[in-house]
Amino acid sequence: MWACFLAVPKLKSPLCLGIWAESKGKVRSKSVKWDVFKSVLKKAQDVYVPVRVKGKAGKRKEAWLTREIEALVKNKKDAWDMYRQLGSSVSLEEFWELRSKLKKEIRRAQRGPEIALAGSIKDNPKRFNKYIRGKRVTRERVEPLRNQSSHLCVEPQDMGKVLN
Repeated sequence: MWACFLAVPKLKSPLCLGIWAESKGKVRSKSVKWDVFKSVLKKAQDVYVPVRVKGKAGKRKEAWLTREIEALVKNKKDAWDMYRQLGSSVSLEEFWELRSKLKKEIRRAQRGPEIALAGSIKDNPKRFNKYIRGKRVTRERVEPLRNQSSHLCVEPQDMGKVLN
């Protein structure tokens, strides 16, 4: 049953020890055993599988995002919180008003740089490509793993073999 974890020796021992420590020789139902196995596997995964999370730290903000727009965003959030607390129609209308004002300001602020960018596509295609690449959504990924012979596995198939 544990042959699939032989490729990662550091992962094998916590799983074996953790499951035996959790069960303590008691006979339990399959669902309880499965829950114990999942919890121990999750703990071992958190310790031994490296994951790089892409966050907002160090990320440049958009050129159109000015302090005035940030203040409008804060005011809109505060108005929403006020509506949630009070539940009055007056606070809801205030929220709607701030929301529409924020939308108009964002559209106005985005329009200038985008028109300038569209006008310079032929002259400066790298700037346009940079803008498009910045709009792409990044995803979390698993960093390269080491196999049994301490070599880094970069290919997804090799990483799958190491984890299985």
